[in-house]
Amino acid sequence: ALAFAPHNLYTARELAQMVPLAGAATYARLRQANAWADALLPNAASPPPAAGAIGPERRRLQRLAEWPLRSPAGARLEQWEMRRKLRKFAALHPNPAESAFSADCCKGHVDSHAGRILAAYQARIGAQP
Repeated sequence: ALAFAPHNLYTARELAQMVPLAGAATYARLRQANAWADALLPNAASPPPAAGAIGPERRRLQRLAEWPLRSPAGARLEQWEMRRKLRKFAALHPNPAESAFSADCCKGHVDSHAGRILAAYQARIGAQP
């Protein structure tokens, strides 16, 4: 679930501009799973600056708030919400070109933004002398 596709400049830039708020180890695994992006944007290979590191007090509060969700009832609630959202997104966007909704991925790019950006980029490259 950490590997991104398609392997293009748009996806590489989306990955490079990501600033994790928590989960530095998960972010490192995400970047490792998408090492292909470093070839497209070599200057963006280093980790981003920390965006306000979470202190011990906030970590304790986070663990306390998440505790009920780590129970069997929390797992059932999460499964219910995931199925509800997947049905909703599938009904709203039945044939999306750039979006994906599954247990592992919730990518709501429903307006073909990446296609437009990549086409504009190719047009600019083609217009170069």
